[in-house]
Amino acid sequence: MKHKKQHFIPQSYLSAWTDPETPSGQEPYVWLVNKKSLELRNRAPKNIMFERDLYTIETEEGDRDLSLEEGLSVLEGEFVRVRDRVISSRLPLNSADRLALLAYVSAMHSRTPASSDRLSPFWEELLAKMKAMSAWAGTASPEQLQRAARVAPPDPERSHIVTVEEIQSIVESPIPSLLAPSITAEMEALSVLDLAIVETTTSPGFVTSDNPVVWFDPEGHRRQWPHQGPALIYPAIEISMPVSTRYSLLLNRQGANGYIKLSKSGPLAEAEVVNRANWRVQATASEFLVVSRRVLLWEWFYAPPN
Repeated sequence: MKHKKQHFIPQSYLSAWTDPETPSGQEPYVWLVNKKSLELRNRAPKNIMFERDLYTIETEEGDRDLSLEEGLSVLEGEFVRVRDRVISSRLPLNSADRLALLAYVSAMHSRTPASSDRLSPFWEELLAKMKAMSAWAGTASPEQLQRAARVAPPDPERSHIVTVEEIQSIVESPIPSLLAPSITAEMEALSVLDLAIVETTTSPGFVTSDNPVVWFDPEGHRRQWPHQGPALIYPAIEISMPVSTRYSLLLNRQGANGYIKLSKSGPLAEAEVVNRANWRVQATASEFLVVSRRVLLWEWFYAPPN
C-alpha cells in the first residue's frame, strides 16, 4: 500500500550523517547509537526512524488521507535545498531560506513520537475532565446546570465549543490531529528569534537523534521551580537543530545571526562548544543518537558544568 512506511526523521535529513567510509557498492549507512546500552549499529536511513501510517488520516469513508505526509515532503524538499545549496556554500539566507528553515524546525519539533509523548498527558487529562463533566451533567438537576452556566458562561464570539469526540480523536491520534496547527503556531513564534548557523571542522562533528530539535535555557537552573524549563519568554532561550555533521542551526534572543565559524576561537574552545551541543542532543533523544562514524565521546553523555 502506498506510503505505509512514514519516517518521523526523514531519510533526506539523515543522509547528511551517512558514513563517508561506507564500502563501495554498499548502501550508505549511518551509525545508530542506543543511548542506554551505547551499542552502535550501522543502518541505512530508509530502515530507521519510521512508523506505519504515522501521519495518515482515515476519512469517514475509510480512505487514507495522505495530505500531511505530502505536505511534510514539501517542507523536506525546501530544507534540503537550503542545506545543500545555501548553507553548504555559506551563502546569505534570504527570506525564503529563513522561512524554509523555520518551517522545518517547527515540523521536526512536532512530528516525532517524542512530541506525542510530550503533549499526550495534557490531552488525556482534559479528556478525563470532560468525560467526568459530561457524566455529571447527565445526572445534574436543572438548578445545578443553571448554576454551572452562571459560573462560566460561554462567550460565543471568542470561544469554540470542543466536543468530547474531538478530544478523544486527539488522544487516539495526536500527531495527525495536531501537526498542522502546531507547525503554523510554532513558525509564528520562532519568527521573532535571531537565527545563526554554527559551523565546525571537528570530526565526527555534530550528532543528531530521533528527537533533533532541542529547546534549552542555560539560565533555567537559576530560576525557581516550576519556571526552570525553556520557554520563548526567557532571554537566554536557545533552540537548536543539527543540520549536518558540519552545521547546526541556532535560534536565540542574544543577537547571534549569520554564520559562526567555531574554529576561529581555537581547537579547544571549538571542541567544547560541539561537545556541549552533542550533549544537549543526547539528553533530549528518546532512544537513539545518529553519528556519521563509529565514534563515541564520553563528553556527550555527561552534563557539562554550568
